[in-house]
Amino acid sequence: YYPQVGLPQLVVAAIYGIAGAAYVWLFRSFIRANDGWLFLLGLALLGTSIATDQLVDNGPWFAEDGTKLLGIVTWALFYLRAALRVLVADPVAAAAAEGPLAAPRSTAGD
Repeated sequence: YYPQVGLPQLVVAAIYGIAGAAYVWLFRSFIRANDGWLFLLGLALLGTSIATDQLVDNGPWFAEDGTKLLGIVTWALFYLRAALRVLVADPVAAAAAEGPLAAPRSTAGD
């Protein structure tokens, strides 16, 4: 992982795990409101890729890389569907939304 900076693989994996858990916690309402099953499916596929990498020596490449690709595609689909849902439902409200996912406001007319 990062031997050049002195971080063992276990520490890096723990940092990624904590960051991932924090992301899911902070955006849990967004995930639930927007096809959360797709998000969880992507998470499961990426987790399967990691588990395969760690547990299976010289396994078939598609077991690790295939599940990783499917996880990435599933997450991309989740975010694409969420963005389209917001934009199609009410583009004006989406532009004026407040909160962590709000669009940047223009200060030109203020």
